Amino acid sequence: MSLVWPARVSSLSESGVALREVLRPFTVARRVTRSWPGTERSSREVVLEYYRPDREVRRALAGAGSPWALVGPDWPEDLAGYRAGRACWFGCVSHEEFAFALLSEEERRAFGRVVGEGLLTSR
Repeated sequence: MSLVWPARVSSLSESGVALREVLRPFTVARRVTRSWPGTERSSREVVLEYYRPDREVRRALAGAGSPWALVGPDWPEDLAGYRAGRACWFGCVSHEEFAFALLSEEERRAFGRVVGEGLLTSR
């Protein structure tokens, strides 16, 4: 999974700083970028950090209440989940309250059986 952090961490709230400290031991990669799942920018770089999908990471993120609660500059933003090999399967754009799931055809059919085919769109 990954989160987008501001390049200047001084803008984070105390809770945002505390979350970063909890997540630090689970960080597997980080990069400075202008693009991440769901977003491409022409300016202002951010730090994209990837984490092991550990129980402690999930517990820390659950404390926010929802992905929409994670909004900068006080918090990191745009939670994303990945399959093996780093292919994104879930992403959200927190401040837009928008999320997406990139499902295989088999997963899409199974999900459609649960929520109803009319709620799904595919490209």
